[in-house]
Amino acid sequence: MAPLLLFSTLLLAADACLQKPPAPVTTTTSSAPRCSFYGPSSTVPTNVNRLRPGDIGIMGFLGDSDSAAMGARASTLFTITQEDRDISFVSGTSDDWESQTSLANMLAQFNPNLVGGSTDTNNLLFSQDHQPSQGLNYAVSGAWANTAPDQADQLVAAIKQEADWESKWKLITVQFGGNDICVASCETDTSSEYFGDATSAGWRSNMNSVLSKLSTMPRTLVVFTESFMPGKLHDMVNPSWTCSLALSFGCPCITLENLPEKTQLRDDYSAELRSLAAQYRSSDFGVEVVPALTGLYPNATAGGPDPSFLAPDCFHFNAELHSMAGKNLWNNMVEPVDSRTSNYDVNELSIKCPAEGDFISTTQ
Repeated sequence: MAPLLLFSTLLLAADACLQKPPAPVTTTTSSAPRCSFYGPSSTVPTNVNRLRPGDIGIMGFLGDSDSAAMGARASTLFTITQEDRDISFVSGTSDDWESQTSLANMLAQFNPNLVGGSTDTNNLLFSQDHQPSQGLNYAVSGAWANTAPDQADQLVAAIKQEADWESKWKLITVQFGGNDICVASCETDTSSEYFGDATSAGWRSNMNSVLSKLSTMPRTLVVFTESFMPGKLHDMVNPSWTCSLALSFGCPCITLENLPEKTQLRDDYSAELRSLAAQYRSSDFGVEVVPALTGLYPNATAGGPDPSFLAPDCFHFNAELHSMAGKNLWNNMVEPVDSRTSNYDVNELSIKCPAEGDFISTTQ
């Protein structure tokens, strides 16, 4: 998120050797069953409700720094400006789908010819332009809903450059809300990039624009991730001074006093997404709203969010947390619509495997 860029720069001068906590040891991958991967349908489906994982030929991604995987591999604040999209929970292409899970690398097990995943990192200090290694991940660190339609324009244009794009089924993830709640919802400076309508009505208008643009592509499944609540970081037990400052710089709109109000705003965003999804669904254009991120964060033994799952800025996801988010997002694709989960218990989370020939879970 953009305010964290300034925050990180300030902290560099104060603590150049700041190290992130060691990555936690989990049993989620070793205990997960190995899935049986089956191929695409014998003929290309004409209905979004009859899609198998292997039928997805192209993936695209819209969102903010969470989808861009800002600082995921960082060990100090010197490397926090690196976007590790190759392990992003949406677009990562790691061969180790069990321990570094993403929606893209799970779908690639069913279709090795899948297009769109991210294959490398990029650094915001050197360039903020889209890099070929990002694949079709058009997420922008610091983005909020007001900038989502521009991302959608870029993504649609890029997809239309892919071979056979019209005949291939496309899956697009859309992940916004953190910066809307954390920064835009209380911005009063008219010159700020975050000044605008962050109400639920403004959110609906922007997401409606995104869907309008994406719906120009046939054979598309859009997956919205409901916003999680960064304000939960207020519950961290005995936070470091870095973590204590992180919310002030990265999420100034949320305080302990207004947390219920901002949580309601988050819930209103979700309600608007569900309403829009019902409006746009058709036989060849699906829209799902999934809870994959709402269960964040993993809890520490002492209670509250566990900072060992966060990047050195104590705000963004580290590699382990990206993998957990990737597992939850994949699981939402194979769980029944009315019983989708968001589980960040390191002792319970595992990859759920569809039965041979199962379809992707969609609202019918």
